[in-house]
Amino acid sequence: DEWVEKQLKLCMLYRAMGGLDNWTCIPYWNMNVPRYGEHIAWGESNCVSYANSVIGARTNRYASYIELCAAIVGRIPMIELHIPENRRGDILVRVKGLDISSMTIKDYGALGYAIGLVSAGGIPVIDGIPEGVSKRMLRAMGAAAASSGSVALYHILGVTPEARSLEEAFGDDKPEDRVEICVEDVRKAYRELSTIEDGSVDLVFLGCPHYSIDQIGMAAYLLRGRRIHPGVEVWLATDNLTYTLACRMGYRDIIEGAGVKFMVGSCAMNAPTYTRGFKAMATDSAKTAHYAPMQAKTDVFYGSLEECIRVALEGRIAR
Repeated sequence: DEWVEKQLKLCMLYRAMGGLDNWTCIPYWNMNVPRYGEHIAWGESNCVSYANSVIGARTNRYASYIELCAAIVGRIPMIELHIPENRRGDILVRVKGLDISSMTIKDYGALGYAIGLVSAGGIPVIDGIPEGVSKRMLRAMGAAAASSGSVALYHILGVTPEARSLEEAFGDDKPEDRVEICVEDVRKAYRELSTIEDGSVDLVFLGCPHYSIDQIGMAAYLLRGRRIHPGVEVWLATDNLTYTLACRMGYRDIIEGAGVKFMVGSCAMNAPTYTRGFKAMATDSAKTAHYAPMQAKTDVFYGSLEECIRVALEGRIAR
């Protein structure tokens, strides 16, 4: 259709300019990993959050045409988050009363959503998340905070590279505000991320941000020898390189054999999904859950990968 034709034309133009043919929202995961302190020009919200916060690179949230201009000239204005003083925290967020050791990626998505709601576009300094938190948990948390609160940079005390101490995270300044995130805040985030808690579902979308190979492997494990419900479509989004690896490892055959469709180099939230007439979607992405009612025009259920697979197999949300 017209949308596909335009996307393919853009792909061709970027390729002709020397762009790498790996369309993804997680370039930092496998082939384009910036260094600490490196100035970059990225625009996708989870990319900006991860690069600034977890890696310590420097970028604002740029529109696509500005990213392209930066790629052509090799420069970007020294403004906003490129300036060290502007990267200091302005709100102290203490995580209290949560059983952090048992939290899942789904829980970190809800926590990030709650943090975004209280940060209001600021730079939160988060206290109470352990050193051993995984990169996938940080990715889920950052993507959710970027969705609910436009958070482009966060610091975690003792975890992220610019927050070895409160003094480093805030510089010479004191926090403009102090808030606590407790169990009820996370429960509220869960309530806001799901517009339905039971009933039939006709779309399950996985892979926002794009799935990494370990997530695809887990999906294959859960789907092996099974078949999704005939009334449900399941889309799994990933990038070209990860998809190639999934093919070599046998994951694609298992997943497609169960009836799942891969979205390679694309995303349901950037496609005209609303034209398909879906009524209710299940997703393991807090970011997708936030945007789906507006962009896909569907009700949404936010759950873990395991819960979403169960919905796909049964055709409905089962509590």
